Amino acid sequence: MQRIPLAGQLGGLQPHDHLCLLHGSEAERLAALVPFVRAGLEAGESCLCTASPVDLEALRQALASSGVDVAAAIAAGGLLLRADRDLHPTAGRLDPDAAGPSLEEPLRQALAAGRPGLRLAGDVAWAMGGDPGPEALLATETRLQEQAARHPLKVLCLVDGGRLSAASRLAAVRSHPLLVEGGRLSRNPYFEPPEEALAPDHDERRLRRMLRQARACGEEAERVRHDVATLRLLADRATDLIYRYRLGPEPGFEYVSPSALRLTGYTPEEHYADPLLGQKLVHPEDREKLAAVAAHSPDTSTLVLRWIRKDGSEVVTEQRNVLVRDAEGRPVALEGVARDVTESERARRRLFDAQRLAAAGTVAGALAHEINGPLAWIGTNLGVLREALDKLPPEAVGGAAALEELRACLGDALDGTARVKDVIAGLRALRQVNGAPDGAPADVAAEVALALETVRPQAESRAALEADLPHDLPHVAMPAFQLSQVLMNLLFEVLQRIPEGRPGEHWIRVSAAPEPGKVRIDLADSGPAMGPELQRRLFEPLFGARAEPQGLRLALCHLLVSSAGGSIEAESGQDGGTRLRLHLPVARAAP
Repeated sequence: MQRIPLAGQLGGLQPHDHLCLLHGSEAERLAALVPFVRAGLEAGESCLCTASPVDLEALRQALASSGVDVAAAIAAGGLLLRADRDLHPTAGRLDPDAAGPSLEEPLRQALAAGRPGLRLAGDVAWAMGGDPGPEALLATETRLQEQAARHPLKVLCLVDGGRLSAASRLAAVRSHPLLVEGGRLSRNPYFEPPEEALAPDHDERRLRRMLRQARACGEEAERVRHDVATLRLLADRATDLIYRYRLGPEPGFEYVSPSALRLTGYTPEEHYADPLLGQKLVHPEDREKLAAVAAHSPDTSTLVLRWIRKDGSEVVTEQRNVLVRDAEGRPVALEGVARDVTESERARRRLFDAQRLAAAGTVAGALAHEINGPLAWIGTNLGVLREALDKLPPEAVGGAAALEELRACLGDALDGTARVKDVIAGLRALRQVNGAPDGAPADVAAEVALALETVRPQAESRAALEADLPHDLPHVAMPAFQLSQVLMNLLFEVLQRIPEGRPGEHWIRVSAAPEPGKVRIDLADSGPAMGPELQRRLFEPLFGARAEPQGLRLALCHLLVSSAGGSIEAESGQDGGTRLRLHLPVARAAP
């Protein structure tokens, strides 16, 4: 629970509140008195302060430093500074009977001026002219408590610990229902109501009250112990990771739930031993996001971050953090809950990609239709031009060299036309993939063999092709022609990343293995590594394996695999090599 600053507590005082500050310094006195008076002025109340001239001048300066226009507040009648002991007219002695009547006039004036009430702040030792003893002090403060209970008064009694005896200070504590201690306003468990303090049998009444309080404290302590044990049990059994991190003076984890082992691979004890383990878990690319939130220091924050588990695997977490502050508003701890949202993030990403590709497919179909007609005319005309060029004698175009240059230019134009046709085919494929695919389940081994044979001519100058397939692979719930198309597209893209001319140095290996309810297919290669940005965007439309727009091959692969209920992802090591991994659901047996 966040602690409310003292200024906020003093601003929230209710009519009839009677509080006491035992202070040992001028700074401690002003730290409570200034916000008490400011809150009253801001609420439109009259504020009456009684103290020595020196103390009143210190109060003037402190109020002005806090932004209060002291002269205007005095002129408006909101601030009354009195140094003549009017509240206690008997010099050198506190008169219990004087406390009540002396407040009537300033209270009457405040109410007549339309103000909601009166705030009174007085220096007890100054008003008494010294230490009057505990009995007189208790009697006067008890009578003042009775006055506060009957009128719209809020009273702050300032007790200088250096000027009163321990017995008098104890009497001051016993006679106030509220205490300001350690920069915090609290209910006083040692307060003695007036009817008890002034009764002839007050000792008997006090004893009964203390016994009731002791019993209540014991019962409350038992409830707290039970609640703490229950909360600890819930935290220990929670699947989410619950933690509390101390920010200073020596940062470190104060509590980490046992679920840390499942989520991170590290035990709670390892978190306690390494104060920086929480930061080390965060994926390097997400640490900037974490640092930005830490610099802003919001009291609450929700972050989705990738963590690197102890075994090197990646998990996506959603963290909800609450910044805990002390009474002065300084951050002291961070409490939070982290949840594994890896699967939901993948599902969200797949849905987003499917929606984006569906929208792209609609536009792509229209573009393909519009482009296909003009492209057919261009291709036909280029073909006619090539036939005509083959019939021309070299001297008709300036010699054999010029003729060869024209033929080369024409060949480039025809190659470009063929590439545009490939793009159009991809655009049409995007539009045609919609919903669950139709067709018989695919034999993975057969489709892998077909894809390898199809790309083998293009692979001869780049890499050796290998296959590692078990004989008992189950069929997958994806039409054979679609699986074949996916495998060939992936193989073509992998080949493009491997340089020509050194086939003995590079390889491409296709392997597969059954898993519960699905089949895993891996395409690994010895080519250059992919950067993190490329791995994330590899299957976006018009973003291919060569870190530049390369058509729609991989986006089509992603859409086909997702439509079949599977997944596809890319992994790349720092030392080179890439692995494209597919997971496809096993086909259901025929009824």
